[in-house]
Amino acid sequence: MMTPLEVLEAPEDQVWLTGAFGFTPSDWGYLSFTDKGRRDYVLKETQPGFLAVIYGSTNKLVRQTERRKILGIVQCSHVAGIASDYLSREGHARWEEIRTSPNSWKFAIQLLRAWKVCEESRPYVKDFATDTYRPEKGRSISRYSAKLTAHEAQKLRDLEIIEIDVFNIRPRFQSGVGQAKDIFARPYDY
Repeated sequence: MMTPLEVLEAPEDQVWLTGAFGFTPSDWGYLSFTDKGRRDYVLKETQPGFLAVIYGSTNKLVRQTERRKILGIVQCSHVAGIASDYLSREGHARWEEIRTSPNSWKFAIQLLRAWKVCEESRPYVKDFATDTYRPEKGRSISRYSAKLTAHEAQKLRDLEIIEIDVFNIRPRFQSGVGQAKDIFARPYDY
């Protein structure tokens, strides 16, 4: 299992970007895919412990202040499943309410850890992922995800973050706001 710091030291194919309708890992404990094939591709391309950077999509269900902003970072396992395996009761109710087809966000990769980017320092995705993100690619990135370049992945180090709960994962962290490079360096018992 790669640690977040190890991922940043060798980010090739290990840091991904995707859009979402918000950032609530405490009731939505998985990286979601509508296409099973895409989920399986991401698993093939990554190692356990890879990171995904989540930004707020432009959908009307996303709060205006979160649209197109980097909301958080998740560390992913290589455990594949379906949505119901990783949703709290509240998360499941939201999933039922917002999905547009039976397969919407159905295919899952279980999360291990999550960090929220502090609201006052959230960058816009266009400023963060300058090579990967383009507004016209936003829907595709939200649906399929995209690999960040090594240069973009290094920008994670300077984000102000705080670790938060993940659904069905026993918290093993000491809370506190700090730069990702410092928080990622803290020991963690997987």
